[in-house]
Amino acid sequence: MYKTVSIIGKLFVLFAVFVGLGLMAGMSLYLDGSKGGFSSNLYLLDAEEKTNPLTAVELLIYILIGTGVVLVLSKIFKGKTPLLAIELIAFLFGGFALTYGLFLYFENSSRALFLSALFVVALALRRIIEPKSTKNIIAGMSAAGIGALLGISLSPLIALLFILILIAYDVVSVFITKHMLDIARVVVRHELAFTITAVEKGKEIVEKIVGKSPFRIDLGTGDLFAPVLFSVSLYSISPALPLIAYISSLLGFWVMIAMLFLLKRPLPALLPIMGTSIAFTAGFAFINQIQIF
Repeated sequence: MYKTVSIIGKLFVLFAVFVGLGLMAGMSLYLDGSKGGFSSNLYLLDAEEKTNPLTAVELLIYILIGTGVVLVLSKIFKGKTPLLAIELIAFLFGGFALTYGLFLYFENSSRALFLSALFVVALALRRIIEPKSTKNIIAGMSAAGIGALLGISLSPLIALLFILILIAYDVVSVFITKHMLDIARVVVRHELAFTITAVEKGKEIVEKIVGKSPFRIDLGTGDLFAPVLFSVSLYSISPALPLIAYISSLLGFWVMIAMLFLLKRPLPALLPIMGTSIAFTAGFAFINQIQIF
């Protein structure tokens, strides 16, 4: 029992740290972009697209395409080189956005740009040379940075719509098509930076996904970037809402853990994590008469 609690505690710390860093970076990017700084060039959507409901559907299509590419490549190539290239591309975008947003708290834009580029390139090279030691940081930074970019690019309403679509997709892909479980096996087998992983050192690593001894637990990067996206998108309404969304997502993590123990089967983590976050944030906004949408 102690071993399981220890692993869950490690995973919670990773989740809290990377989602928190993503929120901090997103707020920094939003403020810089609103002043016409370099961050305004990082917006992924124009003014019309960020408020268009079809944007949420388009983003899901991109995710489906990316999922399909990962599945096809995993079938064609026995090695992980093509998949490693995909994860590094995601890191170059997400990692740069995250570090740039964080460096802006301490440096001017020019120095932040230089330091971010230097840090990301150095870490990418470290991932290629020594992959095992950098898996979690690459995965966490990629998810947090991409979440921050989407958060500053989408209106709160479209961000919510996109997350609700993601939750539905997560449920379908785990319980019905079950292709998410296939992807999880590929990620675990090749140690790809598409999940953050908590493992008890010195013990046999057994895949949680097949229901064996829980010496290892993985949480997908989608379960990280969604709370970052949601909380950052709310910053344009009130500085208090992102904090409420963040704290309630931490509570949602424990709701997910409780569901895992009760149901004893793989679960779509977005449902408890984001369901809790959305419910508490909406309740806070209602009590304080803050109009979110």
